[in-house]
Amino acid sequence: MGREIIREKSPEELEGRCRLWFHEDVLDLLSEKTGTKAIKGLALKLATANAKCFSTKAFENMKRLRLLQLAGVKLDGDFGYLSRNLRWLSWNGFSSTHIPTNFYRENLVSIELENSNVKFVWKDIQMMVNLKILNLSHSHCLTHSPDFSYMPNLEKLVLADCPRLSEIEKLEEDLEQMESLTTLLANNTAIKKSWMSPTTGFPSMCQTSTIMSSLVPLDIPHGSSHEISSISKYLPCLRSLWVECSSELQLSHDAEIILDALYATINKELESAASTSQVSGNSLKSIFIQLGMNCHVANILKEKIVQNMTVDGYGGVLLPSDSYPYWLTFNCKGSSVIFEVPQVEGRNLKTIMCIVFSSTAENIASDGLKNMMVKNFTKATIQLYKREALVSFEDEEGQRLVSSIEPGNKIEVVVVFENNFIVKKTAIYLIYDEPIDETMEQSDAPLDKNVIFCSDGEDECALVD
Repeated sequence: MGREIIREKSPEELEGRCRLWFHEDVLDLLSEKTGTKAIKGLALKLATANAKCFSTKAFENMKRLRLLQLAGVKLDGDFGYLSRNLRWLSWNGFSSTHIPTNFYRENLVSIELENSNVKFVWKDIQMMVNLKILNLSHSHCLTHSPDFSYMPNLEKLVLADCPRLSEIEKLEEDLEQMESLTTLLANNTAIKKSWMSPTTGFPSMCQTSTIMSSLVPLDIPHGSSHEISSISKYLPCLRSLWVECSSELQLSHDAEIILDALYATINKELESAASTSQVSGNSLKSIFIQLGMNCHVANILKEKIVQNMTVDGYGGVLLPSDSYPYWLTFNCKGSSVIFEVPQVEGRNLKTIMCIVFSSTAENIASDGLKNMMVKNFTKATIQLYKREALVSFEDEEGQRLVSSIEPGNKIEVVVVFENNFIVKKTAIYLIYDEPIDETMEQSDAPLDKNVIFCSDGEDECALVD
């Protein structure tokens, strides 16, 4: 929706827009070399079979360009024409063996070169104190890692599926010295020694700073149940956890270890807290969680949900049911929902919404949510998010979760609440991207049928036609 608004402001004059996302617009601008300093963001994603080549001179006047996203695109010429103000570079399928020497990189915060042909990242040395993310995943020709001493603030390094990486021992030593690094993805490489061993480095991080520990994400590619057990008591420290299992059986075992550890911590917190709350006098509460990118469909659905989420303990709530192909809903009594992701022809999953109804004493002010776990049985992965991560869910984290879920995947979403909360109902909405046509406007009609009803009485959550 935001892209359409920007387009409407300058429908005829491309050079007057600050962001260019539509293929036909970007193709015209790069071909005609009509870029101006007004442009701050540009994206062009083409299929590999339809790759096109443009002159770097097309970027000469885009002095304020900060965001550049390319796929299936080649650039020929002097890379000195590219903006020195670039903050985010995403170039899927980068075709050169290295980033050109005259490309200014010192202001970059994120470099993403997935599926590239790079053998080494760059020849020259530039200090990149602002760089926080370096993604070289699926770069099958990559043999040499860059000198990380020139990236002192790097937080996330992705080397997944880079099978030709050499000098592994030196690379592992370099990784151990990177104090800023919090996330490393290196599956399908020769890297065997973790820079943050679950049994050594990770616990010390949790012990040194309570503030720091609440912000730490951890990825365990091809992890074992032993590794999960060894860090189980530190799980409450994690902002997020991503575990790749070898089988569905291991997934079930690891998920049980994780949930047991979380509930053990919750029980200790309950024992240490002086509470006089009683089960009687309960009221129904609700919490709303949105994951992934926002879009027009999500805004329409969110408005409907929020309008009907207010509960007072005596009535109930009405929630919209399926509106194919815009959104689909799955719901179940209790704290978990299992579903298979359907194929929606011509559309991609954009956003996931989770609405949870719980019952607790009226004098409890908290919403009770501690964690959310997403189990993908098809891919054998576990994703765990702390409440703090869900409340301020960053685009990158949310999009990573949503993009990992594909049609045909069997998914279970589990919410973990404080002990003095009884989870009555959990509902999941899968929201798909546009195009939006005039029929979508009908979604603004009042809710009058085919809704999910939930009240605070026993077993009073149901689908009503």
